[in-house]
Amino acid sequence: AEILIAVTIIVTVFIDGMVAMIVILVLLGAMTKGTVPVLNVFLAESAKEHDINIDFAFGLHELIVGIAATLSPVVLGQVANVFGIQKLFYLCAASSVLAFSIGIFIKEPSGKNS
Repeated sequence: AEILIAVTIIVTVFIDGMVAMIVILVLLGAMTKGTVPVLNVFLAESAKEHDINIDFAFGLHELIVGIAATLSPVVLGQVANVFGIQKLFYLCAASSVLAFSIGIFIKEPSGKNS
């Protein structure tokens, strides 16, 4: 999914029409929100494995997501002002590819069967 998200972000740079942009952004939103159930399962399993209260884990996660959602428009808006909106899209695509690349090298603990 991360590669498709990165490609979709790059494609948005080259779109001229408003209808095409809306279609691409709806697809991007569907891809990014489609990962939420998977993230919730990972978070719940990780909290259980590390003997962390699941309510605390989800609360901390939502706090961090809220802070990121609050700061990102300000920070990324400044980046867009300094470097331009196209370079901002390239930066987002690159960070998506980087996250995917890191994920490839994360190994499952040897005691797991799934």
